[in-house]
Amino acid sequence: MNYLAETNSALAATINSNNEILVSQEFLEELFAKEWLTGTSYNPFLKETLTSYGVKRRSELVKVKELFIAEMSETTTVHKNCRVMIAQNFDEHDLVILAKLMAAVIPNCPLSLIDEIMAEWMPPQVSNMGVVPYLAHLAKRDYPKAKRMFYRYLAEKLAGSGSGKLFISTVRVYIKKGGEVDFAAMVKNNDKIYDLLMGIFNKYLNLTFQRIKMAEFSYQGAAMSFSELARTQEQEVLAENNNIDQRSSFYKKCFWRKTLKLLQNHAQKTFSLINDDLNNLSVEIVKAVSS
Repeated sequence: MNYLAETNSALAATINSNNEILVSQEFLEELFAKEWLTGTSYNPFLKETLTSYGVKRRSELVKVKELFIAEMSETTTVHKNCRVMIAQNFDEHDLVILAKLMAAVIPNCPLSLIDEIMAEWMPPQVSNMGVVPYLAHLAKRDYPKAKRMFYRYLAEKLAGSGSGKLFISTVRVYIKKGGEVDFAAMVKNNDKIYDLLMGIFNKYLNLTFQRIKMAEFSYQGAAMSFSELARTQEQEVLAENNNIDQRSSFYKKCFWRKTLKLLQNHAQKTFSLINDDLNNLSVEIVKAVSS
């Protein structure tokens, strides 16, 4: 399933001026045709997905095309709603902006991906919830539908965004012998898993920030502390953007983007330590959700 991995999945859904989720049927039709009907890449969740939809081969999915695309749209809408809520809660925060920009210097950086996984596990809040609790609650009244949507979603996540493999590591424990899914345990553990993810996110976000604050930069022929470098970066950002509000997310993104590049190139010891820390983050998530 290479097409999804190479395509901007954000195209699947957008938000209008009334904060309503609009799912692109054209995108889903194209994804269905190119990825599901004719795709050739191996995916460990493909067989169970096909079986759950009552077919044996990819080409036979055309028989259930309408149902398949409708259920793709359903999970896309649920996930996008949660991403909106996560963004409203987090994205203006200075350190969260730092976390999201880490992906620019560390490919598939787990710190920049973990909010995606939190969105998947977000407990029910008013009318919104993550895809995991959504499917788990759906299973109470329609287990076959929840099961087929679960396996299809895992197949898409594995082939798509960088957070896919890390997300799958949080739900594998609920897949039982014979391919059955323990949705009841998902409901039972939902709050616990979300709180664990939040705790791990905050732990590594603060650890990363503390390492940056303590870093020694070799910049423009001189040794600089982070506070000294920050003043230099602040002046550069202000010089490049007239009348910019230093409290705005735009300013913070400009500042951290510059700082992370300098960290990578001019404070390599600290950059290496941060990289090692973040490798442990993924391991800690797997251990936490499996215990």
